[in-house]
Amino acid sequence: LRDFKQAKVPGHLTCLYQHLLENDFIFGIETSDKSLCKIYSRDLLKQLSSGRGDWEQCVPDEVAKKIIEKRYFDYRES
Repeated sequence: LRDFKQAKVPGHLTCLYQHLLENDFIFGIETSDKSLCKIYSRDLLKQLSSGRGDWEQCVPDEVAKKIIEKRYFDYRES
């Protein structure tokens, strides 16, 4: 999906989606770092149970610190 305006929604939500688009409640965002679009939450979550690692580069420093400190998302020290 390259354009949020072309998203396929279930039939019963079509009118709602159109309303949200027309009233600017939904809008696109631009990112200058396209590599961020290749980060998948499922992959990161799988990495957390192995402790510290590459996943830390995919989230802001403060988020990584909090995940480690509070052991969020099944984080475990290896």
